Amino acid sequence: MRHSSKRRSLTSEMMIWIFLLVVLPGISVTAYFYITITGALKESAYEKELQTNYVAQRSIESLGETILGVTITNGYWEANRQALLSRDMEWLERNIGDMPRVVPNIDFVAEADLEGRILVQAGDVEQFQNRIEVPHLLERFGEEKTFSGLLDTSKGLAVVAVSQVTGDTGENGTAGLLVTGHYLNERDMARVQDTLQAQLALELASGQFLSSTDMLTLEVLREIYGKLPVGEPAELVKHDRLSVTQSAVPFKDMTGRTIGRLYTQSQSGSSMETVSALNKLALYSAFGLAFLLVLVAYLLRNRIVRPLRHLTAMLEQVAAGKQVDDIPKYVEQSDKELLQAFGRIGSLNEQLKLTVETRTAALQNLLNYSQQGFFTVHSDLRVGDEYSLPCVRFFGREIAGASFPELIYPDNEREAKLLADIAAEVFVQEDELQREMVVSLLPEELNLQELVISAEYKIISGTDGSSTELMVILTDITERRMIEEQIARERANQQMVVQVVTHLEETNQILTEYRRFCEMGIVDALRSPLPLEQRLLSVYKRIHTFKGSFSMLQFPLIVPRLHALETELQARIRLIGLSPDYESVEESLREFRIMELHTWVDEDLKALTDILGEEMLYQRNQESTLSIPRGAWRRLENKLAEALAPTGHRELLSELRELRNTPFRGLVEHYRDYLETAAERQGIPLNPVVLEGEDVTVDPQRFRPFAQSLIHVFRNIVVHAIEPSEERLLQNKEACGTVALRFGRQGDRLIVVISDDGRGIRSESLRERLVEKGIIAESAARLLTSEELIAYIFRDEMTTAESVSELSGRGVGLSAVQEETEKLGGSVEVASVPGEGTTFTFSLPLEANESIEEDVPGGTR
Repeated sequence: MRHSSKRRSLTSEMMIWIFLLVVLPGISVTAYFYITITGALKESAYEKELQTNYVAQRSIESLGETILGVTITNGYWEANRQALLSRDMEWLERNIGDMPRVVPNIDFVAEADLEGRILVQAGDVEQFQNRIEVPHLLERFGEEKTFSGLLDTSKGLAVVAVSQVTGDTGENGTAGLLVTGHYLNERDMARVQDTLQAQLALELASGQFLSSTDMLTLEVLREIYGKLPVGEPAELVKHDRLSVTQSAVPFKDMTGRTIGRLYTQSQSGSSMETVSALNKLALYSAFGLAFLLVLVAYLLRNRIVRPLRHLTAMLEQVAAGKQVDDIPKYVEQSDKELLQAFGRIGSLNEQLKLTVETRTAALQNLLNYSQQGFFTVHSDLRVGDEYSLPCVRFFGREIAGASFPELIYPDNEREAKLLADIAAEVFVQEDELQREMVVSLLPEELNLQELVISAEYKIISGTDGSSTELMVILTDITERRMIEEQIARERANQQMVVQVVTHLEETNQILTEYRRFCEMGIVDALRSPLPLEQRLLSVYKRIHTFKGSFSMLQFPLIVPRLHALETELQARIRLIGLSPDYESVEESLREFRIMELHTWVDEDLKALTDILGEEMLYQRNQESTLSIPRGAWRRLENKLAEALAPTGHRELLSELRELRNTPFRGLVEHYRDYLETAAERQGIPLNPVVLEGEDVTVDPQRFRPFAQSLIHVFRNIVVHAIEPSEERLLQNKEACGTVALRFGRQGDRLIVVISDDGRGIRSESLRERLVEKGIIAESAARLLTSEELIAYIFRDEMTTAESVSELSGRGVGLSAVQEETEKLGGSVEVASVPGEGTTFTFSLPLEANESIEEDVPGGTR
């Protein structure tokens, strides 16, 4: 009886503990979740309605995108841009002012210049009458050229779209802005309602009221929201089996100004159904817990308590020396299941460990064979232990624990220090947006082990949201860069071929003169009795002219080489004034002959012959051309002069000279194409070049060096003279510049006039540069007239360019032009008016002074 009493006492105690540890917490948790979930449903409904209100406002704002496309289409219209620049009001009224009549959903339109002055408008909106009266539009236009938004206009709430007025491809510069608008109406509100599945209405401070349905009237809304603060939803209302949620928030236009209230109202049956379901769930949970209590008590008694009692009894029998003959079946079954359960747990642990190891190895293999480098950087700027195998190929060594800045820039301490500062800021910065901005400063392209590597960066955050590691992803783009460079070379070769084919005769002449210069020009300079500095300067000017000629033909390889040679020559010319060791400088000049300059053009010529063939590149009209040495020609003229009477030999000599002469137009007409191409590459607007002249013939061998030197005048026009369109329009000029080349005969002289309508030569800027370069003292410079100052533009190394480029900055171009002019016995005059343009006038004798003319290598036609 005592044994039975103990068993009941144990069972009762276990039942009490089960009730306290299982049933009571279950009831408490159920009650807690019931209260929490119902409260959360209400809060969720509130938040959803506010979100609906927010989305409704964004949806209304997005209505502007429906007209943004047509606005951009009419803004990116070169004809519109030209009409705006030239103030062609008739065209603007016909094509822009007529938009509300012909374009759907456009109720008003206005087009303005960059100062906000309205040139054309339709719709009579006060904000767009004479000027754009919305400063926000102009401010935002300065940051982004196309956008849309809401605006409360004098005629009601409207969505407006703004686009820049530019060329068809958007690359010709911004001339103004185009504004279009569409007034919001009930149909627009209804479309938003269909999209959001929620009723909405707008009440503006101006008195305008828009509603998506007849159910939301102004009177109804004021009754609902009479005591409700703006931004707070109304109570969740049960209507039949539905819940209704209502809210009102401030409504703002694109300037950020509050212009009214936006109301929304949503109906949902799920909330009420959820509450009913929770009530049923609570009831079912109570029955479930009661059943669970009974089931646990039964299992506890039969699976735990009873086996334990029998095991205790068997142990007592063994201790007493009695033999245990029979073991109850439920005891054996209980022990067996317990052992099997532990066995299954151990097996699952081993299987889980094996799976983790397999997946880890697979992931590592995937990273190793992806041909991308992956590694992480810790806050101490050290590389982590895990990285993919391509990293070893990229860096040429194992990188675990290496310093990240020194790994990226092993031979550049300055760059490594800068990278360390930026990377450290990534880990310190807490604001996510600021941190992303810092990450964008990290290098995106690296040169490692003669490879070109693209670098990407990802921030790996810890569970608490803090930045813990920086992942670096490296991709080998060497082959892609090589392909891009090859494409660029092929494109340059194609441009060269076009120029050569269209100027084949000039190309052959330039190549012939370049080879002659390489073979004899430098040797002649060395043998010249002139001072060494002048000999070097002569070579320097010839190279500068050849660079301009090859640049005109768009030879891609020799032009930068000649540019580098100019830099070296310039440095050595200056060395003469610093070092008395003239022999070393002269020896350096001889090095240029040893360097064999003529080979520099071979690669460009190979590209030409591969495409054109040698026959086309070096073709000659053998039937119409006869080459006679110039000395033989001179001797023939002298014999005719002796053999014939004065009257007869003058006429015959005149005819013979006409045979050897060529039209001057043929020596300069290629500059028209060159100037237009160079202006296009520099982004300078230019009208077709004016080329006018009489049918004047000249000795090509005498005049060709002069004609070639004129390239420096035309390059200066592109670089210095012609202004951008915006600058020209501000000066009331035509948007495109005008350049003219005119020539004609005046007695026995050839007159060549080159003019432009650009900036002109600013004498004050020239005066400052003369003083800055030490060419003339400041006191003396102040006494010079404008004409005297302009004469200095022909001085060596006189340039107003701030930096040296392949187009300008050496200061020897005009000096070379003057030198070639003087070689012909001619003169040059320059007239310039600031803001109006510059004119170069060359006066050249058509015939040379025969008493001093010498035979030169080559022939004549």
